[in-house]
Amino acid sequence: MNSILDPAISGPQRLVLTDGIDPARHADASLDAIGRRLARHLGLPVTNRGTGNGDYAVPRTYLAGPALRPASPCHFLGGWVQDALHATKAIVHPLVGNPACVPAQWPGGLSRDLAMATLPGFTVFSAEDALAAGRELLQRLPRLRIKQVQAEGGQDQAVAHDLSQLSAVLDGWGDHVPSGLVIEEDIAGIRTFSVGQTEVPGQTVAYVGVQSTTPNSRGEAAYGGSTLLFIRGTLHDLAGARLPWLSRMIVARAAAFDQAADRHLGLMASRRNYDVALGRDSTGVARVAVLEQSWCVGGATPAELLALEEFAAAPQSETVITSTVERYGPVLAPPPDAFVLFDGCDPTHGAMLKYAVLGEGEAQEKI
Repeated sequence: MNSILDPAISGPQRLVLTDGIDPARHADASLDAIGRRLARHLGLPVTNRGTGNGDYAVPRTYLAGPALRPASPCHFLGGWVQDALHATKAIVHPLVGNPACVPAQWPGGLSRDLAMATLPGFTVFSAEDALAAGRELLQRLPRLRIKQVQAEGGQDQAVAHDLSQLSAVLDGWGDHVPSGLVIEEDIAGIRTFSVGQTEVPGQTVAYVGVQSTTPNSRGEAAYGGSTLLFIRGTLHDLAGARLPWLSRMIVARAAAFDQAADRHLGLMASRRNYDVALGRDSTGVARVAVLEQSWCVGGATPAELLALEEFAAAPQSETVITSTVERYGPVLAPPPDAFVLFDGCDPTHGAMLKYAVLGEGEAQEKI
């Protein structure tokens, strides 16, 4: 594959893979596969030791703090924030009135700008504030969802119908409460969509698509993949594209969140991904709201790489559809043309298969 980089333009000279990769673990193997595939696409040599000068990094997670600030979005795949708190679910909601605990790096004005794009809710950092938030929300909402702000993949969540149930959740989570909780409206019949923008040297694409779930090794619902529609350009371009009305609404919510994050956080990101929920509130009214952001390598990244490759190979193409698929337990072999990230037995999750393909994968739901 030819490099998409213009040799006359100064840019990264090599791609640095993350050290300490364990190929037996699906997350590590996936990160390594993504890094190597991206290096081939960009025409960059691969190394495990970076100097920081002319390097392109593919970190495990978001970067935070002045010491880790990249030179530009064209030098890493992911996102950088001034403080680690800013990359968590904590920023989605405001603090409850007269909070007992306020983190030093709390971005006060952000939640006001996010109000129209998110569900009603609060972020809290103490049991006292959690009960105050629950008391206020339960005056107008019949059911609350409680989330730990650093949780991923739908884990570490609970539902409460009254203050006694909320108190039981707080007692069960104990030491996790001071790290931050989100308490928000719980909506029913949720479908989750992905909206995002991916920028690598020489290319920018934006996408909207639908996620699927699958049973994990414990029989619980887990992320099962995504089917995504890509265009060339940014989230702003996607918001102006000719899309079905539901897709336009979903993109608009994500774009509003993204713009607010840029204004208030000084965000630097080459990958911007937003989970947007479609569901119904207690009165049956449809709700569309951003649930959380991801500014690092994620489940949809393999599909994003395939779209970048396809646009580079077919300059006349205006749109591309790609999919990721994740399955647990005994499964069939991946398609022969798939980009396979993991096919083995993870020590924690058991037998797993992860791959990406052009097109709609295993007949996943269309957006």
